[in-house]
Amino acid sequence: MTLMVAGCHAALHAAIINVPDPGAGIATIQDGVNAAASSGDTIRVAPGTYVESVDTLGKSVRIRATGSVNATIIDAGGLGFGPAATFDSGETRTTILEGFTLRGASEYAVICHGASPTILDCRFTTSGVRCDLGGAPLIENCTFTGGSNFEGGAVHVETGADPEFVDCDFTDNQSFLVGGAVLVREAAGRFTDCTFTDNTAPLGGGIAILDSTTSLTRCDFSGNQAETGGGGGWLVGGAPVLVQCSFAGGTASVGGGLYLSECPASVSSTTFTDNIAEQSGGALRLLAAEGATFTSCIFESNHAVEGGGADITDGSDGLAFINCAFRNGTADIGAGIDLGPAIGD
Repeated sequence: MTLMVAGCHAALHAAIINVPDPGAGIATIQDGVNAAASSGDTIRVAPGTYVESVDTLGKSVRIRATGSVNATIIDAGGLGFGPAATFDSGETRTTILEGFTLRGASEYAVICHGASPTILDCRFTTSGVRCDLGGAPLIENCTFTGGSNFEGGAVHVETGADPEFVDCDFTDNQSFLVGGAVLVREAAGRFTDCTFTDNTAPLGGGIAILDSTTSLTRCDFSGNQAETGGGGGWLVGGAPVLVQCSFAGGTASVGGGLYLSECPASVSSTTFTDNIAEQSGGALRLLAAEGATFTSCIFESNHAVEGGGADITDGSDGLAFINCAFRNGTADIGAGIDLGPAIGD
């Protein structure tokens, strides 16, 4: 009985803080955070543009826009420095940011350093999210458009972080090196029911997964481009898992759909359609892909000079295609699969 009373007592004392609230001396979102208790409070933010950089200070608070996502903006760009929101004090998923347009003044609009907040229904324009130092944030129903960075145009994940992206859309993002929309390096990460459209990079137009155990489930890649390799994705090292995904209309010099190297990826129930490689591997370019498995996948109407469906070379012993179909691919050599000298000899 004592525990029940204590729980009710805490709930009754959770406060609602309005931003702005001139009578309470609250003009900014940060003022609202500063006024909040350590946990349980809700900060309700009226429509407007808030030129600031918000730090949640480790508090388990819910910061919620009361208007539309387009009408409620946190814009650190006006400050000339910093992200729109920082989570670096061990926040958990009970710290919630909901319903904002977020703009950073530097590389990323949101920074999660070893923290695991929840970010819901937000819109990222020009800059996105960086997760590192082991954090595991949940990012759900968010859009990332027009991001541009050296690595990871919209999202950069590394050093053991394990973020979860659900129902997110990545469109027209650009990286100048690797991962047009997303880069995951030496980390994990889960992407479920996400779309990647018209993103570009030299390596991995849609996503780049490097030495990581990332999972992609029911994710759709369309029209992504890579100057060098992996129009849809560039997978090197690690052991990523792809389930019920689709790669369509990707273009690259090699691997219009996916490029895999030294990567025992597991790919199942995934379709590759209308991908184009200027050189090899319209759908897939596999290099030293020992242990990779493709199960119940469909390769339809992919095109390349060598290996319209897949181009496989160098150390890919143990690679398996199980119950897969290759249809209507075109190439000068190997319309379905081209086995390079190291495989075919």
